[in-house]
Amino acid sequence: MNRKIPVFLCMAGLLAFAGVTNAEDSKLWKAKSPFLKGVQEQPHLEPAIPHPAREKGAGAKLKALEAKAGQKPNFLVIYVDDMGWGDPGVYGGGAAIGAPTPNIDSLAHDGLMMTSAYSQPACTPTRAAWQTGRLPQRSGLTRPTAAGEESGGMGAEVTIAKLLSNEGYVTGMTGKWHLGEAEGQWPTDVGFDEYYGNLGVNTIYHDWRDPNFSPEMVYDPARTEAMKKVQFIRTTVKSAKGGKREFGEEINLETEPLLEERYLAWSKDFMERATKAKKPFLLYHAMNRVHTKNYPNPKFRGKSLAKTPYKDSIVEVDSIVGELVETIRALGQEENTLIVFTSDNGAEDDVHAGGINTSDAGHQPWRGAKGTTWEGGVRVSFITSWPGMIKKGRVSDGLFDHMDLYNTLARMGGVADKIPSDRYIDGIDQTDWLLTDKDDGHESNREAVFYWYGQDFYGVRWNEYKRMERFMTIGMNPGPSTSGGLMNASKSETSSDIGWYFNLYSDPKERLHTTRTWVVAPMIELSMRNKLSFLHYPQAPRGVMLNNYLLGGPAGGTLPKEVVAKMRTMAEAAANAQND
Repeated sequence: MNRKIPVFLCMAGLLAFAGVTNAEDSKLWKAKSPFLKGVQEQPHLEPAIPHPAREKGAGAKLKALEAKAGQKPNFLVIYVDDMGWGDPGVYGGGAAIGAPTPNIDSLAHDGLMMTSAYSQPACTPTRAAWQTGRLPQRSGLTRPTAAGEESGGMGAEVTIAKLLSNEGYVTGMTGKWHLGEAEGQWPTDVGFDEYYGNLGVNTIYHDWRDPNFSPEMVYDPARTEAMKKVQFIRTTVKSAKGGKREFGEEINLETEPLLEERYLAWSKDFMERATKAKKPFLLYHAMNRVHTKNYPNPKFRGKSLAKTPYKDSIVEVDSIVGELVETIRALGQEENTLIVFTSDNGAEDDVHAGGINTSDAGHQPWRGAKGTTWEGGVRVSFITSWPGMIKKGRVSDGLFDHMDLYNTLARMGGVADKIPSDRYIDGIDQTDWLLTDKDDGHESNREAVFYWYGQDFYGVRWNEYKRMERFMTIGMNPGPSTSGGLMNASKSETSSDIGWYFNLYSDPKERLHTTRTWVVAPMIELSMRNKLSFLHYPQAPRGVMLNNYLLGGPAGGTLPKEVVAKMRTMAEAAANAQND
């Protein structure tokens, strides 16, 4: 029997699916649907698909490598800003769209190229998510921070840098932070030993100075003077854990094009010093490229086939990747270093290079862009390489979330037992999937990816299917040529209580939602189970919306205790209705 299930009952059913009782040993989620494979080992950990044979092989590999190298592995994590899924050549871009990427392509050929890796819809949320292993709704870092705005989210978090640093790793970061400038929020306040970079997004340094971008500011002396009084750090900064902070040169239209070159030099020096000290390292190299507006280094202007600022910047990114990889090889650390290359979200489609109407955005084959929960906003290129550990030439559509880096690096670095248990961890240990030499069947350890933005739950991906409760409409008068996402989208709820369903294999652009009755129950179960984690671990500084109630937030939310009690009493009835 097919019937619509009221949203309230779905929320109640969530408690039934989780097996919520008064018994302490019944807190673990057990799947009700026979299609679901995930197993929850601890109440604060996201359920994962177990692969015992793969796990055994991965453990043996890591043990043998440590015995050979005499230390834990190094981690080089490279983030590009706003790069489209299809910008690298191996993802269908490269020379075909005016910007060859031979170094990125080589990295993919030497390791694992993921085709279904997911970020958050925007930069600050993703950067918080991967470093904490938690949805940004749990830290409060749910949207990009603005110039002069204080952010208090990272101070209470336990970052992967902190876990590794406490156990003997040398941890360094360079480039874009964008997680707060206030006391206690710098990288070296939350786990990194060293930092050199810019604390904010590049646009706060240059968009108000560029007459092609903001003529209403540049040509108005009063506004320009007012902008100079806005309180934010306008320079590059250097800091050390427990040490002094140095403020470098001001970032402006003359110095911004040179930042990536300087950050590259710092990263090379950091890896050299760590290797000389015979210490394992975590290096987080976070580029400002290719976030709009792009001002490529003079060495790269006009070097792309397209001759546009964005494409020239992609060529610059590719060169930096090549130099970082070559440094690791020159240091003799290639076989003991996991390299990760990715973007913090999909391409931004709101923008055009000032004055010449040349697109300053990336390329992707999906619907939507940065700032949306359509695939174009959150599905990103993701490459991992590790000679001798990750099989060369692998391509997999197994699901991977950026938050999985947290648990995976913790496992590889020997600090998995230090992951905090007083909060919900959304990441999953993907070590055995990354290191397997066997055919993975396009199945990772992650069963589902969940789409959140701001205070709202939008949907879930499971296998090739995507369920959406909410969606975004781009533009005030949307049409085939409408651009936008981050600055140009409105949100709506689906017309059906059971949601909209897309088959991402047959309809990758999410043009037509269709219902396959067999996928409804498991996908609603996954959706409700994810929401339930906020009831068990109610950490939501900016609040989350559950059943039209606000849970958490500065004022404590609007979810009454009697509503929760009502949910519990109705749980079994809702679960039975779901399976009719």
